[in-house]
Amino acid sequence: AGETGTGIGEMIAEYIAQDEKIPINEARERVWMVDSKGLITRSRAEKEEDLALHKLPWAHGGKRECATVLEAVEAVRPTALIGVRRHDHSLTSGALAGDSSDEKNVGQRVGQNAADAAPRLFTQAVLQKMGECAQAPLVFALSRPDNIAECTAKEAYDATGGRCVFAGGCQVEPFVHAGRGVEIRASTSAYVFPGFAYGLTLADAHRVRTPMWLEAAEAVASMVTEEDLGKGAVYPRMAKIREVSAMVAARVAMKCHEMGVASIPGKPPSSAKMLADAKRLMYNPAYRCYM
Repeated sequence: AGETGTGIGEMIAEYIAQDEKIPINEARERVWMVDSKGLITRSRAEKEEDLALHKLPWAHGGKRECATVLEAVEAVRPTALIGVRRHDHSLTSGALAGDSSDEKNVGQRVGQNAADAAPRLFTQAVLQKMGECAQAPLVFALSRPDNIAECTAKEAYDATGGRCVFAGGCQVEPFVHAGRGVEIRASTSAYVFPGFAYGLTLADAHRVRTPMWLEAAEAVASMVTEEDLGKGAVYPRMAKIREVSAMVAARVAMKCHEMGVASIPGKPPSSAKMLADAKRLMYNPAYRCYM
């Protein structure tokens, strides 16, 4: 529940509020946070004088205090579990340290000693409980590098019987689960940031608003094919990154016009024309051969 985690939570809440047309405060109540002391609850906020301000919007009532991630999953019964930005200081004690009592959980990494690898935060028990909470639980283990990742794709697949939707912050070697080939693609800002900035440029935008980020996320998702999903990938192939960036740019630029923050005068072009312009004007890092 650091600032990165609460930022992600706020974006998810904004999407829920927009999609379901409900107040943002109501949407936030569907998102729970865990910090080094456990599940963030209203009772903790009332007792702890030093609870950081950015955590207060996520201090909900109605749940008991939980000291570990497993207890939090059992209490909240979420359909999605997101781990992000584990820090070295959180790996030794507290709710974010993981469970070092399980030898299987001490993530033996290739080329590393067990002593160099932090215990997994999303243990087998946590992942199995997620499999009980949802038919297709979302498990996003976004911390990097690999030695502090919350879990691996294979661990998530094994614990949920292959039913999870997995995303990770690290590169994953393809593997086979129950006869199905799995090819997870690493989560990276390269899918969004270049196209987002390009879209602002195309629209000559003078403001950045949350709906633009949501539009960028929708644009990336629209580029994921059924074949990708069949392999367990929730991101497009990196070989298509220029196409992805053009789509992100076009949709962000159109959203800028829709929200009235584009500085370019006149009627905005059609979506097809904006996409064509994004592709045409995109810088091409190719050089003529003079040899």
